[in-house]
Amino acid sequence: MTMILDLHVHSRYSVDSLSRPAAILRAAKAHGLTGVAITDHGTIAGGLEALRLNNDPNFQVIVGAEIRSEYGDINGLFLTREIKSRTWRDIVNEIHDQGGLAVLPHPYKWGKPHDKLVEAVDAIEVFNGRTGVAANQQALALAETVDKPMVMGSDAHFLREIGVCRMVASESDPRRAVLSPQPQLITRRNPAYLQRFTELIRLTRMQRYWKLPRAIAGVLALPFQVR
Repeated sequence: MTMILDLHVHSRYSVDSLSRPAAILRAAKAHGLTGVAITDHGTIAGGLEALRLNNDPNFQVIVGAEIRSEYGDINGLFLTREIKSRTWRDIVNEIHDQGGLAVLPHPYKWGKPHDKLVEAVDAIEVFNGRTGVAANQQALALAETVDKPMVMGSDAHFLREIGVCRMVASESDPRRAVLSPQPQLITRRNPAYLQRFTELIRLTRMQRYWKLPRAIAGVLALPFQVR
């Protein structure tokens, strides 16, 4: 069996997304995926809701979360409980204590990743659909250098982004697929303007309305195409 996975998707349980878990499931299947990881900011609520809603034995829902640490984000996959820690070492330990896998997402999006964090995670996201070409290339080189499993994800905040990039592994078990030594990586970036729309959603939901004019100007300044 072959698994086709998008391992980085956000639902309405993230402050910068409006996608409902039920709609994510429909979109993922429509886009040809056989599994999806919902990795909301700071919570597993979206993944748990999708897991409850999924009644397709041929489709896998991976419960995850994207947790902010002092050294950047860490994605936990195959989670059963909320991650309460906010320091990198404790986050990784909490993920592992519940049998999950720790993934370093978009490692160069905001700067250079910390060496100890790179060593501690189980896999590295070598392509992120919302990250620039140079940063993705650095992530790929990093995974090759430290010999870590390679994963990828769209970082979708909108339904149209789901599955734009994906990993394909000749495995029937999703955990083995994530850790596959030779996955096929299908890479395509999402349109840059969608990230600006994500910011509009975040500011509105957080009621930071005074920041909206500048955010809207940022949207209008971008070409509406994939860069």
